[in-house]
Amino acid sequence: MSPLYDYQLCCLDNFAIEARRISQRWDRVYVKKVRPLDGWLNYAALLPFDEPLPTWDKASPEIIQRVNDLWVDASANEPELGLPVFLGTDPRARYELCRQVREVLGAYVAVMNDPAVKRPKVQNEAVFDSRINDIALPLARRSLGLNGGGAYLSEDPVGIFLNCLLQTDVWNLWSCQTCRAPFLPRRPDQKTCRPKCAKIRRRRLERAARRKGREM
Repeated sequence: MSPLYDYQLCCLDNFAIEARRISQRWDRVYVKKVRPLDGWLNYAALLPFDEPLPTWDKASPEIIQRVNDLWVDASANEPELGLPVFLGTDPRARYELCRQVREVLGAYVAVMNDPAVKRPKVQNEAVFDSRINDIALPLARRSLGLNGGGAYLSEDPVGIFLNCLLQTDVWNLWSCQTCRAPFLPRRPDQKTCRPKCAKIRRRRLERAARRKGREM
């Protein structure tokens, strides 16, 4: 065999080894499962969750525009957030939807994290709590349609959000220990909604431990 042929075989062998190594590495890559409520949780967390939002008719033009700008910027630059997509461009409608989503999620988290509230053992046994039951929902705007798959029901954005909420076990909702935003843990020991908040919490715990050590 010629030296050139041996060199080509060596290159092919090295390529096969590298391709096998890359394939094995990608097999170990963890891909997060997208859940129906994830995009809505990210939408609600565009603003700090301890910042109250009044109804749109009582909100300042500045806060309405701020919510709109945050949604536009995040949708364009952070597609991994999976924010809901709107056909309209009215900043007031986007603001009011954000407020309603935050109100509903905040109420459920408050009830879920209340030690006095226990999850019923029977699935159809209702929990009556004014924090949830007294939420005033807007009138649903629905319409029937037809596509290649048959009949379908078109929901307004609030209805779409509520459908995602119904597909979620809300008893798993928690409040982030750093920013207070509602989130769905992916691990039983998860205390924060995102890596940034986890880092802040870790630093706070380290500072508290150092202070405690100095006091001993």
